Amino acid sequence: MAQTQAIGIDLGTSSCVIAVYRNGSYEVIPNKNGESSTPSVVFYDPVSFAALVGTVAVHCDTKNSDNRLFDIKRIIGRTYEDVYVQQLINSPEYPYKIVRGDNGAAEIELEHNGESVRITLIRVVSDILKYLKDSATEYLKSDVTEAVISVPASFSNAQRKATLTAAEAAGLKVLRLISEPLATAVYYAEDKYSTAASPQSYNVLVFDFGAGTFDVSIIEISGTSFCVKCVEGDCFLGGRDFDRILVNAAKSGFTTHFTRPDKIVREIDEACVHLKHALSQNQFHSIHVNIITEDPDSSIIRMDREKFEELTEHLFARAEKLMQKCLDEAHMTKDDIRDVILVGGTTRIPKIRNMLTSFFGKSKIRTALNLEAAVAFGASIQAGVVQKCAIKFATYQLTEVSPFSLGLGAVGDLTETFIVKNSPFPVRSPGNLIQTILTKEKSCRLRIFEGQRTDCRFNNLLAEFKVSELPGATAQDVVAFQVVFSINNNGILEIEAHEMPTEQHYKLNVSIGEFQLCSFEVSHAIKSEGEIKALDRAFEMCIRLRDRLRNICIEIFQDIMELQSKKESTVDSTCIQDVCDTIELIFENNNSNNCNVQLERFVTACDVFHRLVAQYIENALDENPDIQLH
Repeated sequence: MAQTQAIGIDLGTSSCVIAVYRNGSYEVIPNKNGESSTPSVVFYDPVSFAALVGTVAVHCDTKNSDNRLFDIKRIIGRTYEDVYVQQLINSPEYPYKIVRGDNGAAEIELEHNGESVRITLIRVVSDILKYLKDSATEYLKSDVTEAVISVPASFSNAQRKATLTAAEAAGLKVLRLISEPLATAVYYAEDKYSTAASPQSYNVLVFDFGAGTFDVSIIEISGTSFCVKCVEGDCFLGGRDFDRILVNAAKSGFTTHFTRPDKIVREIDEACVHLKHALSQNQFHSIHVNIITEDPDSSIIRMDREKFEELTEHLFARAEKLMQKCLDEAHMTKDDIRDVILVGGTTRIPKIRNMLTSFFGKSKIRTALNLEAAVAFGASIQAGVVQKCAIKFATYQLTEVSPFSLGLGAVGDLTETFIVKNSPFPVRSPGNLIQTILTKEKSCRLRIFEGQRTDCRFNNLLAEFKVSELPGATAQDVVAFQVVFSINNNGILEIEAHEMPTEQHYKLNVSIGEFQLCSFEVSHAIKSEGEIKALDRAFEMCIRLRDRLRNICIEIFQDIMELQSKKESTVDSTCIQDVCDTIELIFENNNSNNCNVQLERFVTACDVFHRLVAQYIENALDENPDIQLH
């Protein structure tokens, strides 16, 4: 039986592209309408609730604009409380209603037969993928069931897991998730060079600036080996953000009351996208919007390139900072980069090209790629690698890295890191020994975090690994676990824990419903390395010192309890117990962001404890001079 042809899918924020590698070359698969790309837009008919995907969804009935969904890639894998989701909820550019779903996940509320219904973000992405699958099946004249799907390099574990789940619901077996920059590098090396004839290794920097996301990756290419060295990115930085700024500027120039606001807003949106594209070619552009006003001249949007660059300067700065951060974390300079590969429609903006040319030099900038199809082509080549559909693919090796550090929240909000950022995967961490105190229910929880900070309150809480009904355990017991983190080829996290010494085994396949993503702004994440490291060092020093003081107090108190159990002293120790309780309360209510304040409170309590213990010992010796003190 002939092998089913696998496809490559660039699942973009604004549009999707399908490609296939066959007969020694790659080609774009047109959708059912014959288009080379498919808008990532879904419209759910308010009566039949049928999902319309692509161009037809873009131009469907404006009376039910709340049922038209777009930019879902920006939301998938996030919770309702996520700061970015909240930004979209409060943005007039997103008319559809985002609501809180099960387990706090973000969901969409739509109209169906006059009633409100909810659907998951996975369902929406699944409907897009199903349309792409059906288009490929129709074009290739055989049932397509396997695919390599691209995701942003900065996609988290939750977002990758959600993408896999959506693909499964669409009837696709995902051979691999590949990062968009890596897919681009594979296509670039295959298209511009004979990889087999290029054994000498070199570094490329992929500057991937699409409609919804921005990624920058440094990749070492050596023949048919592609090894990602470092990734940085922002899932909320893309061409959409440039469009939004232009729309806001255009709206501020209109004073007319709109009788059909949905229709007018869409016209302004489309006009501003066209304006952005035109300003990449011309120094000045104006465009007419079909608005009935007393002054015909007021329906014209005018903008010059200088003004456009001024309005969007902060977006360019964000991208430049992330690029520099990627170089710094890879311990490289611009001289270590041979080629800078531009991909994504936003890289057509002259300001971006000038910025990169100024930094790296004109000779390193590579723009002669198919910007729209590069990622899909790379994904299709990887599909060919997995299926071994060409002899030359037999030696291909692709290695990606974790975009975030992964670890557990230890005592005092200290992050215990298991897998560091930019670790090549698949990867399995050594077994780290973690100690925790059981609750009254004889259970404990291990909090899983994603992020770079020592203080886990600044990282993303991924999930809670709850362990209960531990055999032979009692409340307040200290139990130890040997914990192992592992990441598979698709960048999905799995956690195992062995209780010591019983060797009872627990395993957690971290699932999408448990995730809470992005509790802080990306701008916080791109602070200077020196500032972040200084804060983290101070926090860790505070926690370590505080724990030492606490342990000393506990040991002394336990010695006193032992004396009393042997009836070697009858002196009342209630006051010491009260101070111990106070010290514990300081730990339990550790909500202050100021380590010095916490430490001062703890040292004060310890000072009181020390004086009480000294008095206790003095009274005990007066009562029984033969007591043996250690």
